[in-house]
Amino acid sequence: MNAPAPDRLDDPFFIVGAPRSGTTLVQAIISSHSRMHVPAETEFFMKFIPPDAATQDESTWQAYVERWLGSMPFQEQGLDATAFRERLQTIDRTTRGVFLALLAEHARATGKPRIGEKSPHHCRHIDAMLMALPEVKIIHVYRDPRDVVASRLRVPWTHASHRHLANSWRKDLERHLRCLSSLPNDRYMGLQLEALILQPEEETRCLCSFLGETYEPGMLAFHERKDAGFTDREAAWKSGTRKPLDPNAIGRYRETLSNRQVHDIQVIAGPLMEQLGYAHDSIRPGLLWPMLGMLDAVRDRAHRLRHSVRKRL
Repeated sequence: MNAPAPDRLDDPFFIVGAPRSGTTLVQAIISSHSRMHVPAETEFFMKFIPPDAATQDESTWQAYVERWLGSMPFQEQGLDATAFRERLQTIDRTTRGVFLALLAEHARATGKPRIGEKSPHHCRHIDAMLMALPEVKIIHVYRDPRDVVASRLRVPWTHASHRHLANSWRKDLERHLRCLSSLPNDRYMGLQLEALILQPEEETRCLCSFLGETYEPGMLAFHERKDAGFTDREAAWKSGTRKPLDPNAIGRYRETLSNRQVHDIQVIAGPLMEQLGYAHDSIRPGLLWPMLGMLDAVRDRAHRLRHSVRKRL
């Protein structure tokens, strides 16, 4: 499909948040709008910022382009790599120029003038995003940490303990609250998954208002969309967005987490949970739980060491 000339590429937006917090759901809702599209995760500000030398040195630039276009995140964008490689030869070779070129390519491919980006871990790269795109709008999606941890423990790429995952959630939400207090409210917003599930139209209208777009009822028919927004590889943990909103998803952690796991998460994330309105479950600690917690910590350190070694090989 040939797209009209993009008219909002200088007004991009990002969907971020701790993994398994509902970012894929928000991506699906926004992509069901007639003017907006959010493609598969790019991981751009995590892994693919062009090196400074690429602006002057041709060999550095070409090596960067080949590394990026050969990566799985780019291949999962569903774009014509040959055509995009040619367009990259004519752009401003800065982080901003490269990223906006990617958005423009998606605008051409979808026929939609407003393109966003959704990579959950970009919540840890806000400074780099703002440096390249000072006008950017950011939506941070958050969720009860117990449901986040329960969900993360079910996916195939998680090897850490519930304690490690709870600490990861805590750090991501601490960053979120700092951004919420330091950035203008027309540039940065928090979106609670539970509120979106229970009050979908109200929250989606707020989302559209933040983005400067008109609300469309079809956004809540996101589960009927043609473009999944994720790959077959990711279907096992993202296919829930092919179903209508389900209030039973709230508090589902009680079906899979043990009392010890819930207790540990509440200890680690307690103050933030209270600040965000998540009530604690009343649980009496077991006598052996501190020892089991130490074993979890040992396993987590061993996992981090193995991961560090693999990255260096």
